[in-house]
Amino acid sequence: MAERLYDANISVIVDNKLDGDPFENLSPKEYNSVSEAIGICLDNAVEASIETEDPIITFDLYEKDEYIYIKIGNNFCNRIDIDELGDKYYSTKNRGSGLGLFSIMQNKLIKEKISIINDFYYIELKIKKHAEN
Repeated sequence: MAERLYDANISVIVDNKLDGDPFENLSPKEYNSVSEAIGICLDNAVEASIETEDPIITFDLYEKDEYIYIKIGNNFCNRIDIDELGDKYYSTKNRGSGLGLFSIMQNKLIKEKISIINDFYYIELKIKKHAEN
């Protein structure tokens, strides 16, 4: 991932308001699930933004109450049907993929919120700080 960011000359803006490891109380399976979701979102952001004239990705991390929020944003130039986002096999990449976001939306540990504001796509992941045992 870091190599793709460097090769594509993408501007990355990070605002990390978290202290320490916010997921230290998650089981290994839950931790892997959260890591996979973040990876899918970042990979989608890289692919979408590199098609623009001035690629930008934002990565905001913060906590509120019992939740950690990870908000990833990117500029884009392709058409996005926000009502179809998350549907199995819907993709803006025109290659019949579309399982990444679908898998995040099926994950009971993570709640997602998608928005488009001023030609920027955002996905916000809401993750409970403590595992449900």
